[in-house]
Amino acid sequence: EKLGKPIGESGLKYFYTDSYEVQGLLWTEKLLEIFEKEAGYSMTSFLPVFDGFIVENKEITNRFLYDYRKVWSDLIINSHYKKATEICESHGIGFVAEAAGPGMPIHDCPFESIKSSGSLSFPRGEFWHVPKKNPYFAAMDTKQKNHFLNELQVIKGVSSASHLYDQKYVEAEAFTGIHLWVEGPGDLKADADRAFCEGLNRVIFHTWPHTPKIAGKPGWAYTFGTLMHETRIWWPMAKPWIDYLGRTSFMLQQGNFIGDLLFYYGDSVPNFAPPKKFNKDLGYGYDYDVTNTDIILNKLHTQNGDLTLQNGQRYKVLVLPDKPYLTYDVLKKLSELVAGGATVIGRKPVRSHGLKNWQEHDKKVIELADQLWGDCNGTTVTEHQYKKGKIIWGKSLKQVLQEMNTIPDFDFKGNVENKKLDFIHRKTDGEDIYFIRNTTGKKIYGEAYFRVKDKQPEFWNPVSGKMNEVQIYSIDKDKTTIPISLQPEESFFVVFTSISNIKHINKVIKDDQQIFPQMAERQSDFMQDKNSDQSQILFSTEGKYMIYNSKNKVKTLKIDFIPSAISLEEEWKVDFPKDKKGIGEIEFENLYSWHKSDIFDVKFFSGIATYKKDFYLSEKMDMKSFKIVLDLGVVRDVAHVYVNDQDAGISWVKPNKINISKYIQKGQNTLKIEVANTWHNRLCGDARLPVKERITKTNVTRLPTPWTFPMKDIPLHNGKEQYELQESGLLGPVFIKFERKYLIE
Repeated sequence: EKLGKPIGESGLKYFYTDSYEVQGLLWTEKLLEIFEKEAGYSMTSFLPVFDGFIVENKEITNRFLYDYRKVWSDLIINSHYKKATEICESHGIGFVAEAAGPGMPIHDCPFESIKSSGSLSFPRGEFWHVPKKNPYFAAMDTKQKNHFLNELQVIKGVSSASHLYDQKYVEAEAFTGIHLWVEGPGDLKADADRAFCEGLNRVIFHTWPHTPKIAGKPGWAYTFGTLMHETRIWWPMAKPWIDYLGRTSFMLQQGNFIGDLLFYYGDSVPNFAPPKKFNKDLGYGYDYDVTNTDIILNKLHTQNGDLTLQNGQRYKVLVLPDKPYLTYDVLKKLSELVAGGATVIGRKPVRSHGLKNWQEHDKKVIELADQLWGDCNGTTVTEHQYKKGKIIWGKSLKQVLQEMNTIPDFDFKGNVENKKLDFIHRKTDGEDIYFIRNTTGKKIYGEAYFRVKDKQPEFWNPVSGKMNEVQIYSIDKDKTTIPISLQPEESFFVVFTSISNIKHINKVIKDDQQIFPQMAERQSDFMQDKNSDQSQILFSTEGKYMIYNSKNKVKTLKIDFIPSAISLEEEWKVDFPKDKKGIGEIEFENLYSWHKSDIFDVKFFSGIATYKKDFYLSEKMDMKSFKIVLDLGVVRDVAHVYVNDQDAGISWVKPNKINISKYIQKGQNTLKIEVANTWHNRLCGDARLPVKERITKTNVTRLPTPWTFPMKDIPLHNGKEQYELQESGLLGPVFIKFERKYLIE
């Protein structure tokens, strides 16, 4: 009313609540009444259970607890999440919540997470960022590390809820953490890519502090969160990082998720889907969703042997939890699905859940399970045909899929084992969209196999935004094979578009030995350029290459000269701006981190320093035949490169390479590199100075977390406690590198 118009017509789009974090026993005035209405019996005689007593016997007590927890879950979902969504949407806005946990041991969330997430305007999860080089992470035991890296990765269940409940978005409270001002955007990319491969497609920064002028710089900060806001030193260079998140999110919002398996996580609340992980029983290359009772009972159908939803989601098999019980309602729906042609994998249930009429329900479960499983006992007999479908018990998931002629959706053979590559696949009416990431800190190369045929593949690079048609691939009856190369922690899209009749390269021979296809260990010798507007091959080693295309034509290329790299390690002029308490321009004989300097205003400098250097390129250089790359080595944290006064771009992510072919010239060249670090070191330097001499201002007095070391004591070397300043600047080694290129006609 104060707005003078309905709230739905304002700039407000939705309300939001954080994760459900409670401790101890929950109770309301009407709980006894509600429980009796929902469960069908009084809970009064079972109240001693909440003080740790067994009522009647252990089985009866557990059946009561099942009913009690289910009633609580339904109350929270219906009276909180669903009700809030209904109220908000009736006013033209949405309601979003972190309704997927994490559950115990992090938080006591007494509800079923997929149903709660599915009851919202759209669901939101959470993932954390923990700098792996900080002293406390290094000192953690395995259980503590898993707490941060796995238990706080709440994406897979949220993405499953989005897929199952026909939502477009999978949001997340992103980069939650406790380390302040220590990261550049490149430090965050691997965490984002992991979340993207679990289904994330919309990033909500945790945290973006409000920083009015009175707060100063870096400003006021909440003690949790990876700080993302306009006072970050590298913020003027942040656009490529934000573009990367935007491009990747947009692509992963298209079409439907492709997963072969649907894992039912049972009906015993609280229930939470764990992070995506490699399943030895399943093997590599298959993806999945996690489902709940509500979806099975009310939305799941069969079509041509697949399990389907009305929104277009399809799955090959339904996998039951490895438990000896199922509710009769779920078992009855399973019998209908299997009768219609579905394949269900799991052990035979021998009883039901819950306390009301439990003997009768147990009998009905046993009778129906006998029909469904037949003589399948999980050992000597491992499957049973039931009408049009199958029940399977005792076979590996991989074996079942292979017997269904379902090959892995994605696979890889190369210089590392396949599971070092992570992926996610989405499909529209016309395109198959694969997002692939290198989970390692080393270069990966080899052959990738996609369960797509008769479509034109394209490389889409979310870092640069460049796209070009893949010109080196082969197709057989059920897959497409593409040679790929990924730099450390690199990620990119392979997009299969409509059928194309253009010719492509389907075989490569080097020095009389076939290296594509089926010679993955040699495929580092050549690779199609993923970071170019043109379709071109890059050669890194000399030799005679024979290029065969799909029209049975061959072209012979003799790669006989690739120039040596030019080192730019020595003699840089570096300007530390005086308005940021820098020293001005000084000479660096060699590249090193600022924090190792003996000069106070270099050692503790935070800001953007400018590196300058001239270099020479031979007048005899054949500029058209080579891709020329500036390899910056290690950058802490972001670099903006200018070659001959032309803007060559911003480098924010490993391996910190920039294509400078368009800007470099024969003869003399000038190189200018603006490098931004973080506030960390300046805060530690200012803490040693009188307030009137400082350029920083914040409510935080300790780093790297608000509870650890006083800023004035860092760097700290006093026996047990060791904590250094942050690496900063251009660390190198810096080279000009050359790759022979061949433009594919």
